[in-house]
Amino acid sequence: MAVLEVGTIFTIVGGIIGIVMFFAGRQSAAKSEGVTKGRLMGDIEYIRNAVDELKSEFRNANIPELRAKVGILEKAVQKNEEAIRRVHERIDNINNG
Repeated sequence: MAVLEVGTIFTIVGGIIGIVMFFAGRQSAAKSEGVTKGRLMGDIEYIRNAVDELKSEFRNANIPELRAKVGILEKAVQKNEEAIRRVHERIDNINNG
């Protein structure tokens, strides 16, 4: 009878330990999942802020002024290309002359 009682006690203790470990594992998994979700939410918030900042910069940009500057630069590049072409013609004339 003592053997039966010891076996029963071990079975009950084993069952209790199993239940406790089950709930401890569940809490650990939930905590880990919460940490992962928190990191993802932080990353999403960082990306959202960066996009909002880019939108703000784009709205504040003076597009007509930028286009005018690009036009001025295009004219300057064309003049330089023409000057370089004339210099090459002169060099060719000196070498052939």
